[in-house]
Amino acid sequence: MFGKILNLFRSKEVPGPATRATPAKQEPQVAEQVSKANSLKNQADNLLTSGTIAQAEQCYREAISIHPTFADAYINLSVALRMQEQYAEAAKMLNQAQKLDPSDAYIYYNKGMLAKGQADYSSAIAEFQKALELDGNMLDAYYDLIETYIKTEDKVAAHSLASAAVEKFPQEVGLLLLMANLETDRKQFDTALRLYNLALVMQPDHADSIWHVSWILQGQGKLAEAEASYRRLLEVAPDRYEAFYNLGTVFTSQSRNEEAVTAYLQAVAIKPDAGLAHYNLGKAYSDLGKLDEAEASFRTACALDFTNRTWALVSLGNLLRDTGRHSETIACYKAALEIDPDYFDAYSSMLFNLSFGDLVTPEQYQDEVRRYTSRLLIHAQAYTTWKCLPANQEHRRLRVGFVSGDFGLHPVGFFLENVIRNIDLRQMELYAYSSKVRDDALTARIKPLFSGWKVIEDIDDASAAHMIYEDGIDILIDLAGHTAHNRLPVFAFKPAPLQVSWLGYFATTGVPGMDYLLADRISVPDNHNEYFSEQIWYLPSTRLCLTPPATNDLLSSVSALPALKNAYITFGCFQNIRKLNDFTLQLWARIFQRMPDAKLRFQCWQLGTESERKKMLDRFVQHGISAERISMFGPGSRDAYLAAHAEVDIILDTFPYGGGTTTCEAFWMGVPTLNLAGDRMSSLQGASLLTYAGLEDWIATSEDDYVRRAILHATDLEKLAQLRATLRERTLAGPIYDAKQFTRHFEQALLGMWDKHVHASAKDVAHPNP
Repeated sequence: MFGKILNLFRSKEVPGPATRATPAKQEPQVAEQVSKANSLKNQADNLLTSGTIAQAEQCYREAISIHPTFADAYINLSVALRMQEQYAEAAKMLNQAQKLDPSDAYIYYNKGMLAKGQADYSSAIAEFQKALELDGNMLDAYYDLIETYIKTEDKVAAHSLASAAVEKFPQEVGLLLLMANLETDRKQFDTALRLYNLALVMQPDHADSIWHVSWILQGQGKLAEAEASYRRLLEVAPDRYEAFYNLGTVFTSQSRNEEAVTAYLQAVAIKPDAGLAHYNLGKAYSDLGKLDEAEASFRTACALDFTNRTWALVSLGNLLRDTGRHSETIACYKAALEIDPDYFDAYSSMLFNLSFGDLVTPEQYQDEVRRYTSRLLIHAQAYTTWKCLPANQEHRRLRVGFVSGDFGLHPVGFFLENVIRNIDLRQMELYAYSSKVRDDALTARIKPLFSGWKVIEDIDDASAAHMIYEDGIDILIDLAGHTAHNRLPVFAFKPAPLQVSWLGYFATTGVPGMDYLLADRISVPDNHNEYFSEQIWYLPSTRLCLTPPATNDLLSSVSALPALKNAYITFGCFQNIRKLNDFTLQLWARIFQRMPDAKLRFQCWQLGTESERKKMLDRFVQHGISAERISMFGPGSRDAYLAAHAEVDIILDTFPYGGGTTTCEAFWMGVPTLNLAGDRMSSLQGASLLTYAGLEDWIATSEDDYVRRAILHATDLEKLAQLRATLRERTLAGPIYDAKQFTRHFEQALLGMWDKHVHASAKDVAHPNP
């Protein structure tokens, strides 16, 4: 309790003749006995204060034996007994004191303490209330009665009494802080902040007050003020773990990752077993591209026992996945699920990892999906009726909701922007449910296009589903699948009568109640429908339509074919390392063996450090591609990444998980991608994009065919140069960049689904089940 000094006992002496109803004069012998009893009691009080409880008890008993009507000695003896958990004997002492002086408030206060210590809270409340009736200025009784109300979760009574106490004792810092804590609990943060600041006026260096001020300011998004307050706290309490930790979170939320690392390092230096700090340190290192340091921090966190250990296990798994160590990844996700079988982020991370295709067959992936589905069904009670207007009501717009954590500068945002911009708002009313707060240029462009924009990042699944249900959404579209920041468990509640998976994921979600998956017949052939829990709704052409990158001086035109100047072919790849398996490297090596002058330009975000570049280079060398033929680059701006295509003649796709966004962006920069078609959606997406770009001759059907086509295209520079010069215009005229045509197809799909739902609903009404 802030500022409170609990008076465990009273140190006053026996009242003299002026305050007690005793004879005006005492016999000398009696006066001597009273004096000796007082002396023994004072000695006992000092012993009790120093923690010498047994000796204190003995002195109190001696005082009572000399002066049997010494009420205060009985009271303080009860405290000594209570501290030794001799509750029955302590109660006897208080009863004896009550017989001697029934109007003494401290007797009832200590009876309350005795009851409180035994968790008899109703009795404790009654005794504390009696004490305050007798002595309305007993500060300790206020404290302990408020505490008891809090223990019994009677927050209304606690708040009312604390308010009265603060009014009575306005200079009592402990009460101000207690009241501020109660206001914080009630989420009355402005009131709490005022009270904490009042306390700081009286005690400017009160560390706990500064801590609470910092915490509230951070929660209100006043990050500059919160940072200053945490720094002030560290001046007062330089070893305060929480200050360093929360300062780190302030930096993290502003992407000030170098400063975040420094703060978290100071936090773990103070508290080496702080698993959450090690976890956040790993996240900060990861955001800086320092993957070795991130892995070490995640592994440290995983070895510690803390509430959110599953977060560390999944993050370690994701890092291992992102550095191409897929087999190690699965063990991390399974360890997280052993701790918490309902940690759906672990399931999603595992399914996303398995969707890369080189670890399991489509059938084995389905087995894992079924396990995920069974857990969802335990927790989600699906809606069966909805608040949206009658399905057959004419002349109303469909309410279409989108759920994503990527409403911003992200591949999902790049594909979504022009579709949203071209939706016919006479037919559809759009709602966004953002599972990750983003605030960038793309967010600013698309946000006004939605009739409603709600953040569900910190809302539990059931509450998020209820929000969507209350909004009367007709069709709810998931844009994430099992990728980061997904809210697939929300869909298991079936908050909308129709639910659709589209755009961000190249496999089935397995979510019960996900009615459809939007696809094209190349990415999901008819004979692959069995691999999906959703019904496939086929679009007339591509399922993906990219918003053209903004043109500028750097990107306004397509560069000339670099091979014409270099006299050698430069193959390129901009794929995430997690897609780059040994099978891919072996096949690429066959191409480089056949083309000894060819070079490789490889770029991705994981290659931001010399350590990661060396690891990747070693992998290439192990597969027979010599180091001098390879150039590697780390992360950069989107414009710089697109401009880098000027150095590349041909993109080599990865497999079985091929490119999507990178393939479309390469079209824009005039660079074709060589793809190897596979046996699942993730390995057919590239074939789909190439087909709809009119580049069917860039799709290989076998390993040998892949090598053959690479050499064929690379050795016909005239044809390659002509393709480069025309590819942007070709794709702009086709479905991959034709947002208006794609959006009409998209709208027709949603309206078709809705029409089918209307007819099915009408049929159910006309022919109810017996």
